[in-house]
Amino acid sequence: MPRFAPQIGIKAASKNVRNFVEGHKNVFWDIWKPMTPYVLAGCFLNLLFVYLFPPSVTADRIPSGYEFGVGGLINAYFFASLAISWHRVVIHGPNNLVPMDPFRPKKHELVFMLMCIAIPIVVSILGAVVALLGLLAIHLSPIITAIFVIAAFVLAVFTTYKVSFYFPAQATNNPITIKESFRLTNNKRIWEFYLVPLLSSWRITAMVFGYGLLSGVLFIILSGGQIAHIHETGTIPFALHFLSFLINMPFVFYFNPLLIVYGITSLSNYYQYALQHEVYPVV
Repeated sequence: MPRFAPQIGIKAASKNVRNFVEGHKNVFWDIWKPMTPYVLAGCFLNLLFVYLFPPSVTADRIPSGYEFGVGGLINAYFFASLAISWHRVVIHGPNNLVPMDPFRPKKHELVFMLMCIAIPIVVSILGAVVALLGLLAIHLSPIITAIFVIAAFVLAVFTTYKVSFYFPAQATNNPITIKESFRLTNNKRIWEFYLVPLLSSWRITAMVFGYGLLSGVLFIILSGGQIAHIHETGTIPFALHFLSFLINMPFVFYFNPLLIVYGITSLSNYYQYALQHEVYPVV
């Protein structure tokens, strides 16, 4: 299998990303299938918490383990493992793939995981501070508040882009720092960075919306008779939670992993292109 050849330009990069993912679905399944039993266990763990600690829809109460997403944390770990392995598929090539072992993570893989948590938190805090300053100025002018809110959004989008190359570097154990990621990211390509994953995955995105619409209608139809019970007891029947569990399975095991793969391929595309025009080797 040939190695991925990075391209720039919205049309060219989108086609390149889409062709690579569609041409390597077998590699995707080879990586993802061994993880699915553990992801399913995480989903059942969430369902178990719902059964043992039924969440109230009205009462002011301490959230249960389900609401904290105990099983969701397990699933997020395996989604991150998939992301690390797929970075290596794109950057090292399918023939040279050494997938991450989720049960024996290396130091740089754990750093990847921790930064997946830390960076969004920091970006969110920065954006929230700017937005809060705008809300404090609302008595001066709603326009000033709107400007601050827009500035918070732009700051979050810009910062996310500038630190993004840190992740493929960590996935492939390339010693690039966040500071170097800032330098490597070309500000002129920020819109490409966000548009290419959307355009390259338009087919799977359309399937997500279509399935989401149909499953939503089905859920409303099947749960219609339970509304009175919910109002009377303040709790949602377990049968509805189980129905939601079944409906969500295609998202968990097919749509979400594939969208991750499209996003990772796009990110690795721009990362590799930047490295090929800098002094850093692709390792």
